[in-house]
Amino acid sequence: MLVVLAAVLLCSTEVNSRVCDGGSKVLTDSNGRLNSPDSGQSGTCTWKLDVPKDLRIIFYFESYEIDYCGDYATCSGCSRIELKDDPNEPPWKLFCGRKSEIPEPISANKSVLFVNFVLANGDSKSWFTAEYITWPFEGKIDLLTNSSAEISSPNFPGKYPRNSYFQWSAVAPSGYRIKVVFTKFDILYCDDCNCDFLMVRDGSKESNLLGKFCYNPKTLYTSGNLLWMEFLSALNHNFGNSDSIGFKATVSRELKLYVIVVPCVLGILFVSIIAVAAVVMCRRRRFSSTRNGAPVVQMSLLNEDESVSNTQMTDIGPHSEASLPVYRPTTQAIKR
Repeated sequence: MLVVLAAVLLCSTEVNSRVCDGGSKVLTDSNGRLNSPDSGQSGTCTWKLDVPKDLRIIFYFESYEIDYCGDYATCSGCSRIELKDDPNEPPWKLFCGRKSEIPEPISANKSVLFVNFVLANGDSKSWFTAEYITWPFEGKIDLLTNSSAEISSPNFPGKYPRNSYFQWSAVAPSGYRIKVVFTKFDILYCDDCNCDFLMVRDGSKESNLLGKFCYNPKTLYTSGNLLWMEFLSALNHNFGNSDSIGFKATVSRELKLYVIVVPCVLGILFVSIIAVAAVVMCRRRRFSSTRNGAPVVQMSLLNEDESVSNTQMTDIGPHSEASLPVYRPTTQAIKR
């Protein structure tokens, strides 16, 4: 009896530990393909996806059929696909056969992902084909040398992945602010944007929040020359498969208003002062020219006799109106 039990346990261990065709594979390219083994084999196939640390892995199924499993929550004892950050840790995502539709794309929050395909003994129905791509964890937008740039959610215009966490930062020259115009915005909506959302901050990661959006904000402006954005999507949600494709935006720089207005006002004021000064100087010159160069009008007698004195004129006697001297204007210079 003990011998039989030992044999059963040994066979069971061999089945569970036996690696299916293809064994363990390490994939380091920025994109790649995974195929399940031929049907009829049991055991576990393992793929290790290992990409540069500044990238994140987006895993998605092309075709998918997993045999029915009564315990969908844990997939215990069933054929299943496991996603892990480490081979010695429990999976953070399980796929087993409850739904017929292909699961949504899913993102790993590290640059390493372990994919296990556990094929139950005697299962000849389960199989899958899958691909993975990579996406920068943090997109850096350079507005110091470029006036604008375009950004988008991962996998745009395809479905964005579940379990997303991606960042963007932008910097513009001093004296500029940053403008964000969304040309497309299609994010799964739920109350208070607690499922999937885009978070925008006015500066760095610790700066004031401009908004948390699961609806189109259309146009946003920062107060300074820095911008921070984070895009997050839930690992699971209660809406079934979503067709949302995420967002696309143009990020550009523009001069702050005071940088334009203040120099213009100062320039206008300076020109006005110069114009007033010029008018005053012109008027002064005209007045001075009139006093120094205009002829001086004086009155003189027609028969001027310099030897006639006041006494002589008195001795002449009473004058008739006809005998009075006649004065006419003259331009003759006055003798000093």
